[in-house]
Amino acid sequence: MKTELRIAQHSVLRGERVVEAWHNGQFIAELAGTDGPGVCVISKHSLGTKRITDGLIEVLEVAIGKP
Repeated sequence: MKTELRIAQHSVLRGERVVEAWHNGQFIAELAGTDGPGVCVISKHSLGTKRITDGLIEVLEVAIGKP
């Protein structure tokens, strides 16, 4: 089953939106913007990363584990 991404309002910062990650009916992480060009992945679960580069694009795959 793939993780579902949902756009939602930030629970603290008014007018800010975040992307929520849901898997199997459970909220597992949130993706929010940061200062400058970048994003922040927030989760109570462990995060693992895998970098994939082909010379033209770069992908950072984030695996979300158990709390």
